[in-house]
Amino acid sequence: GSVGKNLLEYRFPKDAYLEGGAQPFLYEVLQSKLLDDEITDKFLAAITEKMEYVSTYAIFAAHCTYSVLNKNKAGEITDDAEAEIDYNFIITAICPVNLRIDGLIYDDESNEIMKKASSDRIVELPSDGFLFPVFSDRAPDVNGVMYYTKNAKKPNISIVNELLGCEFVMSCQSEKETFRAILNNVVGDELDYDLITTV
Repeated sequence: GSVGKNLLEYRFPKDAYLEGGAQPFLYEVLQSKLLDDEITDKFLAAITEKMEYVSTYAIFAAHCTYSVLNKNKAGEITDDAEAEIDYNFIITAICPVNLRIDGLIYDDESNEIMKKASSDRIVELPSDGFLFPVFSDRAPDVNGVMYYTKNAKKPNISIVNELLGCEFVMSCQSEKETFRAILNNVVGDELDYDLITTV
């Protein structure tokens, strides 16, 4: 995805830092590195309770560490191993799960083509996801979270508002379409270049 379209960075509002808020909760999950079963279960339960989703889905979450090499003022990477920063983050993907029913299969044992007796559940590419903390100026920033949506025109607002505790902001594409619709409603069919530049 691209930043501003499929990838949207959000800063936590003040109330997200309060006890029971999204920021300290995500920070607790980050510190646990998903190794504490109780915290991990709480994390998964929060996703399923606060997220609105219309079909069956799978949740993939991972704790990762990225070693950030130090750069000098000229932008060159230095050999100083002590200057490295470890960027620890939690990445989570929400993937739709659909049934795949293959009508016919080949059975090796009987050397026949027959109807398949069962169906498979296929986990598809992520429709939504998020990364905490964000990576800013070559360092982790626990004051923000990055949200991913597969469909920039139809993001899952419940993830941003309810789960991540941030205020949803439209993507640039949605803002552009909304602005165009407002102009068309106000002006009607008489929308021309001079009027657009004036507005």
